[in-house]
Amino acid sequence: MRAIRGAIQIERNDRQAIDDGVKALCAAIEAKNELAPSRIISAIFTLTPDLDADFPARAAREAGWGEVPMLCAQELPVPGALSRVCRVLLHARGKREAVHVYLGGAEKLRPDLAKPEPKPKPVPKPEPEPKPKPKPKPEPKPEPKPEPEPKPKPNPKPKPEPKPEPKPEPKPVPKPKPKPKPEPNPKPKPNPKPNPNPPRRTNGAS
Repeated sequence: MRAIRGAIQIERNDRQAIDDGVKALCAAIEAKNELAPSRIISAIFTLTPDLDADFPARAAREAGWGEVPMLCAQELPVPGALSRVCRVLLHARGKREAVHVYLGGAEKLRPDLAKPEPKPKPVPKPEPEPKPKPKPKPEPKPEPKPEPEPKPKPNPKPKPEPKPEPKPEPKPVPKPKPKPKPEPNPKPKPNPKPNPNPPRRTNGAS
């Protein structure tokens, strides 16, 4: 367990100013101690007698400390003490070293504990990358000589068109020969009548 102290000087004695101051103090304690409200065991707030417009515990609950047991009290009215101051003492779970927080004019209360805000470490500038050596420019290629324009060839004489071959005259189609008329069948010759006086045959000379 660890005990953490904090204080802030409030701008004026009204509810809004006390509310803003207490919330800023709670947020700074959480941030510098890497503390979650769930790890806070209890908190005691005190106000100087010139601050009576509001309870600091109410503002702390609105800041997220709703589950933390809290108590408010008044500081002793010591002559010459710093005015308009809200103080807090809280106990929290954890073993890391406590970082006490004093804001505004409250740093005068405990200069031995009010650690100045650590200056951010300067971010080392990245070394500039070495510029690449410029590539040697390629030698310009000689421009090719323009080829001489070819002389125009003389137009060849047009070949005479071949004469069309005469078309062969069509052969006359032979007329078909008329078919010969069939000859009429010859009438049968009448048989000759037999000679009634046939010649006589003679033997020897007559």
